[in-house]
Amino acid sequence: MNKRLYYKTFFYITSFYLIFTVIIIGSFHLLRLEVSFLVVGVGLVLSYLMILLLFALSLRIYVTMFDKASKESNLNRILFELIQKSVMATNSDDLYQMILDSAIASIPSAQKGCIMLLNPKTDILRFVAAKGYDFDVLKNTFLRLDQTYLFRESKGEIKETVVIDDPFDYDRLNLHDDNIDTILEAGSDAVYTTLSTPVMLGDTLYGMINIDSKFRGAYDKDDKHIIELFAFEVINVIKLYQSLEKVNYFMHHDILTHSYNRHYFNKFFEKKLEEAALNKTSLTLVTMDLNNLKITNDTYGHECGDKLLMTFASGIKKGIRSTDCFARYGGDEFQLLLIDLGDQEVEALINRIQQYFEDHPLTFKEHRIYISFCYGIARFPEDDLSFGGLISKADQYMYVQKKQFHLRQTIQ
Repeated sequence: MNKRLYYKTFFYITSFYLIFTVIIIGSFHLLRLEVSFLVVGVGLVLSYLMILLLFALSLRIYVTMFDKASKESNLNRILFELIQKSVMATNSDDLYQMILDSAIASIPSAQKGCIMLLNPKTDILRFVAAKGYDFDVLKNTFLRLDQTYLFRESKGEIKETVVIDDPFDYDRLNLHDDNIDTILEAGSDAVYTTLSTPVMLGDTLYGMINIDSKFRGAYDKDDKHIIELFAFEVINVIKLYQSLEKVNYFMHHDILTHSYNRHYFNKFFEKKLEEAALNKTSLTLVTMDLNNLKITNDTYGHECGDKLLMTFASGIKKGIRSTDCFARYGGDEFQLLLIDLGDQEVEALINRIQQYFEDHPLTFKEHRIYISFCYGIARFPEDDLSFGGLISKADQYMYVQKKQFHLRQTIQ
């Protein structure tokens, strides 16, 4: 209802009652009924009181509708901004924090809250985002599904949002678990009202959003409506992020070995070269060539060759740090970039990897296939300062090893 329509309605109602009053008084006059001014005055007063009552009622309806429309408009703006920000999220932790911040922003009376995701196999919910709580504490704890507000209030039929007054007292009264004490201690400020809503993926419970307020009776039915709309729409934001995450993953990874691909490695290497030159740190490039891939393909088939590549990549990744970068460069060639490791540490790392493969041969059907590789090492800044120069040096050293390996095979 817009203002013009509202004023028109009020004008028509007022005109009707004024005309009605004139007709009544005119009728009295035509019928020659003696009516005192007092009676006429009372009639007018009652008529205007009726008008004022109708006006008050229509004003209340208008304000309610306008407030609801304003909240929904604000929600649409928040959801639009969330979609834009979610595309830039670098990981799921960032995404869920964005979602929580947006949920709290959509409810004026809310100040803090959390998001939990359900593991459907165990019926355990883990905290993935929090505001106003110590997330370092919450992320190491959990809730069973039957311990949640939604489950207890709905008797297991989780479908709608629930409002809980004095939630901390509610937890202490209904739950007896050391885990609950940890959760309660994670929040320092008092919470007097909680709005808890399910996030559904179709008919399946995906997670829950809890929105907390420091005020008693903070939420009304409009707030429940808004948070339910938010939860309904936010699952699409999550699915969008997951789709983009898959696309991004395969843009940067080799599909077979799930190692980084050549394109990503080159960008990572160039970035680390700039950082190392700026910070006066060292880099070690290790070019690796997997031995006997062609023989394995020819002897046991390409399925075995693929498993050889996957097992090799998996073994390398187990032996390096998260700060290092391992990539399949093409065919049976791989690159490993080690960040700020000394010569002895690099040598020890390669020895450990070689020993690992000796102890863990590939088993394919009834065959045991031992994994080995040739490698070449180039160091920044000792061997070269450029990307191309380091790649070339490491290749040269690797090919020397490769020739020696083929020579030993020929002699055998």
